[in-house]
Amino acid sequence: MMPSISVVIITYKRHVEVLDAIASIAGDPNYDEIVVIDNDPLSDLVHKLPKDTTIKYFLQKENSGVAGGRNAGINCATGDILVFLDDDAIFFSDKVLAITRKYFERDAKLACLAYRIENYYSRKIVPMEFPHPDTRKADAEMYGSYFLGGACALRRSALEKVGLFMDLQYGGEELELSFRLIKAGYRLLYTPKVLVLHKASGGGRFDSGRYIYLSVRNRMKLLSRHLPLRHLLVNISLWNVVWFLRAAKSRALQSYFMGLKAGLREMAANIRDEHRQVLNEEAINYIKRHGGRLWF
Repeated sequence: MMPSISVVIITYKRHVEVLDAIASIAGDPNYDEIVVIDNDPLSDLVHKLPKDTTIKYFLQKENSGVAGGRNAGINCATGDILVFLDDDAIFFSDKVLAITRKYFERDAKLACLAYRIENYYSRKIVPMEFPHPDTRKADAEMYGSYFLGGACALRRSALEKVGLFMDLQYGGEELELSFRLIKAGYRLLYTPKVLVLHKASGGGRFDSGRYIYLSVRNRMKLLSRHLPLRHLLVNISLWNVVWFLRAAKSRALQSYFMGLKAGLREMAANIRDEHRQVLNEEAINYIKRHGGRLWF
């Protein structure tokens, strides 16, 4: 029996964009359902959705954020393969789901298939949306050490084994889950055969101060859960130099130091935790082979 496919779209106050996202996949005959998780409790999106019985709409009682919304989508969906698409992105390739299904059918250890994401307006690869440090490799299919949740497919059985997204309130959820999947022996694959265009806005959901705070705190929190001390100390040190400079440029040093304080508290607690999920040597070697940034 072929694995079933659920397309999961998390949205928040982007009605025009999410309707475009749905339209970009609705004509594909290879999905079983489109699950829409609406994080806006006051939304009237349900009245604007196409009259299609395969579209399942779930209105959240509160804004559950990125990780919470994705986890709600996983719990509401029924598919063996869960295809995630940001509400401000569209699929720009044909046979997206047929291609996706074939990858998962031929490799039982494939946990995540990451798609090629280009900026909708410039049609260029954005480094922070490419799962490898070198964007020059964007045309090549390759195994990776992390993925981006805005356009990807995940195997449900792998999530059932390692757990769902960790709620970091925004930022780092995909990297943290990647570590757990790799440690469990799964593989992550990037393919340029599926193209996604992302209509990313310049501003984003947070002001620069909030973004810097979460970036600093979350990185320290998630890395201290998984990296051996030899990698952790170097990685955190270099990472914080970069974010200090970014915060200084944005005139948000107070947010940086608040994030640093919260991150140090989280890191100390994780290091003391006897159940800390440190990556084993096999996982470390996998990350080294596939463009992972263990030192930074």
